[in-house]
Amino acid sequence: MNGFTLKKKGTKVELRIYDFIGGWDGVMASDVVKELKAAGNVDEIDVIINSPGGFVFDGIAIFNELKTNKAKVNVFVRGLAASAASVVAMAGDSITMEESSFLMIHNASGLTIGMAEDHRKTAEALDKMDGELAAIYARRSGENVKKARLWMESESWFTAKEAVDAGLADESVVDADDGIAAIYKADYTNRWTNMPDQVAAMLKPKPSEVPAHIEGADNPNNEVQEMADQKPPAPKDAQENELKSATITELEAACQGADAEFILAQMRDNATVADAQTVWIVEQQTQLTAAKKDLSEAREKKTEKPGVPPLASNASVETEGSDPKAEWDAAVDAEKKLGRDNQQAVMNANRKNPGLRQAMVDAANA
Repeated sequence: MNGFTLKKKGTKVELRIYDFIGGWDGVMASDVVKELKAAGNVDEIDVIINSPGGFVFDGIAIFNELKTNKAKVNVFVRGLAASAASVVAMAGDSITMEESSFLMIHNASGLTIGMAEDHRKTAEALDKMDGELAAIYARRSGENVKKARLWMESESWFTAKEAVDAGLADESVVDADDGIAAIYKADYTNRWTNMPDQVAAMLKPKPSEVPAHIEGADNPNNEVQEMADQKPPAPKDAQENELKSATITELEAACQGADAEFILAQMRDNATVADAQTVWIVEQQTQLTAAKKDLSEAREKKTEKPGVPPLASNASVETEGSDPKAEWDAAVDAEKKLGRDNQQAVMNANRKNPGLRQAMVDAANA
């Protein structure tokens, strides 16, 4: 299981989270529940965290699973507890920040594709999530919720000492045996705004720096070791070597109109802005060609009716004898054949055929 292990030693369990939380192949809350249940009754649970975070609801679910467990929960931030991973850390009856470790908290984020009202609903949901997360940090630190919200809004990075001073941890130690360099799966250095330089450097370890004692490191079939052995693909050229994979915001700006599936596919591929934009342009051109073909075929069928003069392929909506409603319906149908839902089909048809929708309305009101 990627980056997640659980070992039982007598009446104590050691649970390690060394991966993304939730998502397609990260540490799932359901996995944690399953493994803890299989371990049976224990007196203590040591939770060792080195994670860049992930999906907020998986983080909250793991937090509550640990918080409600009868065993004493000891949390050790071994390298990084960021975002959703910091929420998991707050479940500890004791929280220890190990040498050079960091704790990062920020506001929740999400991706919405749709109309203005859809974005407003998402914003309202994110505000509610931020309020609940702030309450967790406030209860643990002893500060008020307003102070916790300020931490989150500023994307706050706490060193071990700063986390203790803020009340988000109980102690810091300087003899931890492995640190941030144990996160291998992806380059997260461009996902956050205020990441300290030393953290960015530590998130890019060389394979030779992998701690040999990490569980499974001596097992060639273990996925943690496989991630450590992976080497980045060779750059296409020297310039691309300097490029970083794009953030969601950058992808949305570069690929106007792209749906969530496309954006997430580019994120999974760690695409740069330039690469994603090229893919999007090609996809749009392909879709436009198919739509024009369907529209042309629809116009040709229209000319087959007796008494109706043929329409030139570039006829405008004002051409005498044209049927704006038939052309509009054909344009919408062409979009639907590309897999668009009704709302997206109407929007795209309107964008690709300026004036056609208004011509249809005018014809209907004539």
